[in-house]
Amino acid sequence: MNRLHDLRAPDTAARAYHWRDDAACFGRAALFLPRKDYGPEYLASTLKAKRICENCPVRKACLDEAMATERADGEGGRAGVRGGLTPRERTARYSRQRRGIPEPATLLDQYLRRTEALDDGHVRWTVSTNNIAYLGRQYTPMQLAWALATRREPEGLLRTGCGLAGCVAAEHLTDAAMRRARSHTKRYAA
Repeated sequence: MNRLHDLRAPDTAARAYHWRDDAACFGRAALFLPRKDYGPEYLASTLKAKRICENCPVRKACLDEAMATERADGEGGRAGVRGGLTPRERTARYSRQRRGIPEPATLLDQYLRRTEALDDGHVRWTVSTNNIAYLGRQYTPMQLAWALATRREPEGLLRTGCGLAGCVAAEHLTDAAMRRARSHTKRYAA
């Protein structure tokens, strides 16, 4: 009798239920760990992950575990979107919880509540109001997307570079500085 045929894999089908089994992100872990730190690519991947978290049946359990297991002393021990929040948002949440301060709606929450992802990476503004007040400042839909993606004031007017009127996808927006840089690159590339 050949001993190789007597060896069997352990029975893993009988493992106990875990809340992660019902997670909307199950099998898509890479999506929840953005590769770049801030900028349009970071925002796009973060928004995609957060949109999945929005309707997840175990979002609260995920966030509770993240808050309980991650280091409390800053973003160093935090990675990726968990429970619908970024590392920076979880750090701020922990700090507020420690001080007994209620949760405010974040700038990203404001954006997510008022936008809808479309095909080909486009994002549509879904409400009739075109100004959002946040912490004493007014934002247009494009300014809101820009602020989230770049963390800097736009230089001159913001325009969509994708050709779809009304698109507020941060990666499709350009300011005067970006347009000048592209023009300069095109001129010298020829």
